[in-house]
Amino acid sequence: MHDRYAEEDFIAFNLALSAADLVSLREIYRVRAVGLVDAYPNQYGVYRVPNPEAPYPQDWIIDKQGLIQYWEKEFDLKKCLDVIDELSAYTPPVTASIVPDTTSVGPGEPLGYSVTLVNHADETQSFFASIVAVLSDSVRETVRGPLTVDLDADGSITVPLVDTIPTGWPLGSTSFKIVVGPIPDDPWYVDGFGFQIE
Repeated sequence: MHDRYAEEDFIAFNLALSAADLVSLREIYRVRAVGLVDAYPNQYGVYRVPNPEAPYPQDWIIDKQGLIQYWEKEFDLKKCLDVIDELSAYTPPVTASIVPDTTSVGPGEPLGYSVTLVNHADETQSFFASIVAVLSDSVRETVRGPLTVDLDADGSITVPLVDTIPTGWPLGSTSFKIVVGPIPDDPWYVDGFGFQIE
C-alpha cells in the first residue's frame, strides 16, 4: 500500500508495540510517520482485527470530519483503499473492474466473467494483475496470475474469461477479486463480485 501512495503527501499514523517498530516504519517504507507506543501490549490485541490478513490494528478509522469511527468491516483491502482514495482524491494510474455472467454456479461448472483494465496515466503502465478467489475470511486461492500487463497510455482493455469452479471448494458465498498493482502484493486497485456455489 505504501508504494501506491508514494507520491502523495501523506503522514502515516501507527500504533506500535515498541519505538523500534515506529522507526522501522519510517526507515523501511520511507514515509513520514508519527505514532504511539502501546505501554500495555495486551491492549494491542483489543484493537487488532481478528482476520489473519490484518497485521495491524484496523478497527478504527478517522472519517472526513476528523472523528474516530468504528470500522466494522474487518480487513477488506478494497474498502481500506476506497476510504483513503475518497479522502485524498487519489486516482490510481490503473483501475480494474470485474463483472460476472452469473451469480450462481455449481461445483465443476464454468463461471464466466469479464475483466476491464483502464490506464488513466499519460504513459504506458506495466503492472501485475491477479484473479483471487475469497473462499472464507482466512482462505484465499489464486485463480489466475499474477500476470504482467502492459497497457498503453490512456488505454483500456476488456477480456472475457471462464474458469471452472473446483469441486473441492465449499458451498455457499464466495467472491472473485481482480487485483492490479506494481508488484503482486501491493495493489493500486481492487474490485470484485460475489457469487454462490450451490
